[in-house]
Amino acid sequence: MIVDEQPIRFTWGPIINLVEFPHLLLTFQQRVPSRPNKPTTAEIERRASDLVKSNFANKDDLRDFIRTVCNWGGYPGIAGRILKGSRIERIAATFQKAYRQAQGGNVVEALKTLQQTKSLRGVSFASKHLKFLAPEKAVVLDSILSGRLGYRMDVDGYARFLNDCNTILHHILAEEVKYTGWATSGWRVSDVEMAIFAKVKFGLKPPSPFRAA
Repeated sequence: MIVDEQPIRFTWGPIINLVEFPHLLLTFQQRVPSRPNKPTTAEIERRASDLVKSNFANKDDLRDFIRTVCNWGGYPGIAGRILKGSRIERIAATFQKAYRQAQGGNVVEALKTLQQTKSLRGVSFASKHLKFLAPEKAVVLDSILSGRLGYRMDVDGYARFLNDCNTILHHILAEEVKYTGWATSGWRVSDVEMAIFAKVKFGLKPPSPFRAA
């Protein structure tokens, strides 16, 4: 990656300039999820926010949230295994705990907490749920990002990717890169991850010449 004309070394090969991030985030919004008539990423975040505000009290809303996230992630069948594998009250308590940990800055511990739920033991879908619960703090690490960028699909790999996304976020904020997302607070670490995903998934070419956004 190139940051302000200086190379910042990560574990991966693709080059992304800061000027690309606004367009990449817009591309993510337009292309993910790819299926029509599905809730957008922003809409699912709002559902997650409502769950948090209600302290996960509405179990039907929680079930719907899990189904929606799994469908967004491309594997709707996982939701059935999650809901059949654990009582909804236990899932709610686990999600509450993970949310509190993430908000307290213990994002990796929050991921581990979600992985205690049956059928959420893999990093990919545990991180997808965590990203929606705490988009200011958490990112997704799935097979596409892992395979293209070299992060292992385990807790350590997630921790490294999260740290690298936070490093990039620091540079984005320092350079006052234009924000093209939906959060009222501006750039978040999850926005950085979504932009990176758009780059590696869709193979977009950088704009030229490079100019600060």
